[in-house]
Amino acid sequence: MKMMRCLAAIAGLVLGASASVSLAGNGDGYGDDDIYIGETTNDTIQRCDIQRGSCQTFVQSQAGGLRGPRGMVFSGSRLLVVNQNVNQPFSGEVLSYNGRSGEFAGKVVSSGDPNPPYAPRGIVRGPGNMIYVAEFGLETGPCADGHIRKYDGRTHAWVADLSIEGFVADGKPGFHPRGLVFGPDGYLYVTAFGCPTSVGAEYDPEAGYVLRFDPRTDKFDKRIVSHLKGAPLLHRPEGILFDRKGNLWVTSFRKNSGDKTQLDVLLRIDVKRQTQSGFIPLGRSEYDDLKHYRTSAQVIVMGPKGDIFAPIARGPTMLGPEGYTISPVPGQGEVWRCSPESGSCRTVVRGGALTNPWYAIFRFSDPATLEYMDD
Repeated sequence: MKMMRCLAAIAGLVLGASASVSLAGNGDGYGDDDIYIGETTNDTIQRCDIQRGSCQTFVQSQAGGLRGPRGMVFSGSRLLVVNQNVNQPFSGEVLSYNGRSGEFAGKVVSSGDPNPPYAPRGIVRGPGNMIYVAEFGLETGPCADGHIRKYDGRTHAWVADLSIEGFVADGKPGFHPRGLVFGPDGYLYVTAFGCPTSVGAEYDPEAGYVLRFDPRTDKFDKRIVSHLKGAPLLHRPEGILFDRKGNLWVTSFRKNSGDKTQLDVLLRIDVKRQTQSGFIPLGRSEYDDLKHYRTSAQVIVMGPKGDIFAPIARGPTMLGPEGYTISPVPGQGEVWRCSPESGSCRTVVRGGALTNPWYAIFRFSDPATLEYMDD
């Protein structure tokens, strides 16, 4: 409880404690559809029933060259999937799959095209059928900046890289975008952080930013918050979405990844006031006596009834007090459903069906705002 009081003092408001996460039963009355999740351990897309907690493979392992599934959106009858091409000697891609069968349907952006995304993460489809991809960077050096790449959804041609002129980093320079979403004001919101490579002179593992871009001009508009200005719990963010009340939520990680007294959180941000306004902690305090225990979510997606769905990614090895390995890590591979109102979370998919889930999407997710549309 000492740790939780400390975090509350920093954030101002703790919305809920995930130590009391409960397992959802079957038939809870919601008209939910399935959630589609990128499984990074076997390069598949899994389709999970959030009523029964069961999963089945929707896109087969490495179908169409899929090696490192990242961001996803449904675009008409197709499922667009960012392919990072992990451990491959070429850039990333955007792949297309049949939205009903999961069969490979072609490449929207190929690694051989002009200006492919080198290390892509998030994706959205914005106004004018434009596709935006967050490209993490590092192509030409250990701290080389990333890009937000814009492609024509009809012709699949590269259109532009959004300009970051005017963005000034706090502390060490660096622009490495990860997640992106269109806000209710029509602007593009982006999570980013500093240089992630420890061999780089500009290495800055604590940095975190939420930035806003104007899609009409393809230019940087303003910084909403950073780890040093307005949001002290914002570190290495990725997942990003707006809830129904206009609050911005991002996934945020420990300031120091090796410090077991810190928690990974879902961080709530007041865009107008440019400050963090609360958070949902993802750790379970009863495991504090164990070394390196973590419960973290790489990304989040808005789902039925305005709830936030968080696939719980695989953390580092957890060691017990005597130094022995405890397996599996509690929470790993689960999908949590969290209320942005109360901050309480419950498990809708148990670990085992998934191992290391990252990006997720619903069929009814708006491809720009990621808002769940079928309520």
